[in-house]
Amino acid sequence: LEWLVAKLGRDEARAKVVVSSWRHNLRRGGDLKARRAAIAAHRQLSDRELHRRQARGSIRLKTFVTRLFYQGMAVARGSSTEDAAVGLEDLDLTGSIGAAFSENQDFDELDDLGHRIGVHGSTRRFLGSRSGRMVAVALLVVLYLVGSRNLAFSPLPYVGLFSRFPSFTGAWSSLFSSWRPVGIGTSLPAPSGYGTLGALGILTAGHMALLEDLLVVGMVPLGMLGVARLVSPVLSPRARLVSAVAYGAVGLWGSAIQLGRLDGLVAYGALPWLILCIGRVAGAAPMAVPVTEARLGDKGWSRSARGRWLWAAVLCAMAISLSPAIVVALVVVALGYGLGGLPQGAAGGLSYGWTTLKVIVGSIVLLGPWILGMVLHPTEAVGILGLPISASSAPTLAELLRFGIGTAGPSPLAWALPLAAVSPLVLVRGTRLVLASRLAMIAVCSWALAYLVANHLLGSFAPQLTVILAPGAVAVAGLAGLAISGFEVELADFAFGWRQVVAVLGVAASLVGMVPFVLATGSGSWGLSTSGINGEVQAVTTATTTEGMRVLWLADPRVLPMQGWSIEPGLAFGTTTSTTESSTSILPEVGPGDASHLADAVRAAMEGNTTTLGRLLGQGA
Repeated sequence: LEWLVAKLGRDEARAKVVVSSWRHNLRRGGDLKARRAAIAAHRQLSDRELHRRQARGSIRLKTFVTRLFYQGMAVARGSSTEDAAVGLEDLDLTGSIGAAFSENQDFDELDDLGHRIGVHGSTRRFLGSRSGRMVAVALLVVLYLVGSRNLAFSPLPYVGLFSRFPSFTGAWSSLFSSWRPVGIGTSLPAPSGYGTLGALGILTAGHMALLEDLLVVGMVPLGMLGVARLVSPVLSPRARLVSAVAYGAVGLWGSAIQLGRLDGLVAYGALPWLILCIGRVAGAAPMAVPVTEARLGDKGWSRSARGRWLWAAVLCAMAISLSPAIVVALVVVALGYGLGGLPQGAAGGLSYGWTTLKVIVGSIVLLGPWILGMVLHPTEAVGILGLPISASSAPTLAELLRFGIGTAGPSPLAWALPLAAVSPLVLVRGTRLVLASRLAMIAVCSWALAYLVANHLLGSFAPQLTVILAPGAVAVAGLAGLAISGFEVELADFAFGWRQVVAVLGVAASLVGMVPFVLATGSGSWGLSTSGINGEVQAVTTATTTEGMRVLWLADPRVLPMQGWSIEPGLAFGTTTSTTESSTSILPEVGPGDASHLADAVRAAMEGNTTTLGRLLGQGA
C-alpha cells in the first residue's frame, strides 16, 4: 500500500525506499533468525501474553490507512510535513475521502482520533455546494427526459392499463351515472377515480391525453421530490439528493412502466408524500413540524392539526381512487414504523399507526358511494386491490428484493442499492439510527408481504405487487441517504477500521446502484414494449362502432387491458361494449355483478365442458 500510494503520488524516492527496505530484510533472513533465537532464550513473556498487552492489529497499517483516509495521499506518504517526527494529531486534513464527504464544518479540524488541531482546511467537498447540486439535478433531469422521450412524445402502446383515458366530460358523466355497461350492466356506484381524473383534467384544460402522459412520466420525479422532503429534517442537502436519486434508481417504477401498471406509478409518486403528511399529522419524528392553532377559515388553518389531517385525507383519497392497494401500503408503513422503533425504545409508533387509521377513514368518507358498493359486496371487493397471478410466473424472492418484477427482469447491479441500505444500521447513531431502523423494518415488511402475495400464501388477497413494494423502495432510498449521512457525521469520531470499510462500500454501492438507471435511458421508454394490443383494440373499437357487441377479454391479470376480475390465479376477465368511452377501463370496479356467470363459463371450457358454453356466455346478453 505504501509503495502504491507513493507511485500514484509520483514520489519515486519514497517508493524506492519502501522496496529497498523489504529487500534489505529479506537478504538478512539468516541473521534475523539467529538474533530472534538469541532473544527467545532470554524471554520471560510468551507471544500470547505479549500480544495481549499490545494494541490490536498492525499499528503501522492502521496509522498509514488512517492518514490516507482522513488526510489524503500527501500526508500518507509523508511528503506534506517538514518534520518527520510530527505526530498524526498535528497534521492538517488535506484532500481526502473523509474530507470530501464531510458535511460538518469542523471536520477539517478533526483528525482520526477526534483531536482539534485549530487549522481550518479548504478542501472542496463533493456536491457540497448549492451550485454543484444544481448541476447534478440538471444532469439528472436531462437523463430522465432522454429516457422518457418515447413516452412523452409518442402515443402510448396499449399495455396493461396504459389505455385511452375517458374524455373530460365523459369522466364527470360516468361519475354521476346511475347505470353503466360494466360486465353485463351494473347500477353500483361508479369508481371515484372518475372524479379524480376529472379534477386533474382541469389542470390540463380538459386535455386527457396530456393528463395521461403527465401521470406516466411525472410520477417518478414527483416521488423523488417527496423522498427528499421526507428525509430533509435529518439529512444534509447532499444526502437528500442521494436519497432522491436512489429512489429514481430503484427499478420498481421501471417494472410498473413495463407492465403498464398505472396504479403502480401512482403509488410510486404519491406514497412518499402520504408518509410525510401522515407523519406531520402524528407529530412523528423526524417529520414533526410546529402546529398552529387556527379555526376553519382563518389564516394558517392548513397548518393546524385538523387542517393537516384534512389535506392528508384528500391526498390519500385521490391516490386510493386510482390505486386502491395504497391502503395496504400505508398499513405496511405504519407497521414497519412502529416495529422499527422498538429496539431503541423510540416512542411514536402507536401514534403514527393511529393517525394512519384516521387518515384512511377520512379518505374512505370522501370516496363515499364507491366505498358503499364495496361494503355491500365485500367478497368481490377484495379484487379491487389486485388479482392473483400464476405461481409459475410469480417473481422470485431475489427479484422482489431488487424490485425487478417487470418484463425486462432486474439487472445484477440492482443488488447494489439494497446492499447499500444495510450500512447505515451499523454507522449512524441517535436520531438517524432510529430512522434507519424504522426504514429497514418498513422494507422488510414490504418484501415479506410481496413474497406472501406472489406465492399465494394469503389466498385471494393479492394486492398489486408494484404498489405494496413502494414502501420498500422509499425505505431503501432513505437508507441510501443515511449511508452518506453516516459518512459525513459519525466517521470523524472513529479511527480507521471496519466502520470506514462499511461506509466506503455503502457509498460505492449507492453509486453503482444508479448505473442501471443510466443504461436504461437508451430505449427512450424504460423498457416498455413498442407494440401492445393496439391492433386488437382498434379491431374491437371498429366492430363495436359499426355492429355493436359485447367483448369478453381473457388474459393474465398483469396484461389485461382493464381492471378485471379473477377466474383463477393467472387468468382474469373483463368486458367492454360499444357504449363505453373506450375499449378498455382503467379504473377498478367493485365486482362483476351478473357477469360472474362468464367466469363460470370459462371455467367450464377449461374443464372441457363446452356443450353449454354458448348458452352460458349468452346469459344476460
